Amino acid sequence: MLTAAVMEGNEMAGILAGGVPPGLPPLQFFSLLRALPTPTTPMPASTAFTPEYLRGFSLFASLNEAQANDLLRDHRRLSLPAEQRVLFEGDWSDGVFLVCTGIAKVCRTTNLGEEVVLAVVGPGELLGELAVLMPHRRRTADVATLTAMELVKLRAQWFEEALDRVPGFARALACLEARRLTSLDDRFGLQSDDAKTRVLATLLELALLAGGNGDPHQPIPDLPQREIAAIAGLARGTTSRILM
Repeated sequence: MLTAAVMEGNEMAGILAGGVPPGLPPLQFFSLLRALPTPTTPMPASTAFTPEYLRGFSLFASLNEAQANDLLRDHRRLSLPAEQRVLFEGDWSDGVFLVCTGIAKVCRTTNLGEEVVLAVVGPGELLGELAVLMPHRRRTADVATLTAMELVKLRAQWFEEALDRVPGFARALACLEARRLTSLDDRFGLQSDDAKTRVLATLLELALLAGGNGDPHQPIPDLPQREIAAIAGLARGTTSRILM
């Protein structure tokens, strides 16, 4: 894994020390922090996924025990390796996925066959919720794991029921989507910056997500350089030169 000890340059040391890296506008730095979910406790080792654990995520904090138990009806736990597709754009949706551990990328493929990364998500985030909210019920993007992940699939029927019955839950989901829109705006804003700034911003984002608690001192996941390049929106050769 990458850490400040194996990366050269004051920029990376500054990132892992929690400061604003040189060349990265403060608004974009703090937007990355703002988009992170609330810290969570480790996923229980038992097979059952309890209502208490679900309510430990800020998104579900407004549910009482009975409501959380209803939402968990027919839920399914998944353990996935790195570099595995979770969702495919255009597929029909029958549920949403709660990220318990690990990191995934949300991406789309252009008409020229190029991958565009729209978001990188970690613990406490949802995957596939937009399809549940839309009339056509189709997935709007691909999702692939970047690291090994633990997910919980929540059935669409009970997810929608919870949104209708619990205003606080609906408001929390709206806040999550608002943070994602802000993060997406900042991601595209970085495209006008130099390559080094974009790589550093990507490494910062990965470090913050790695531990699921917003701690920038977490080791950066040992991702292939092509994945770092894709997240930064750069050619692999350019990314490799910066990381050397």
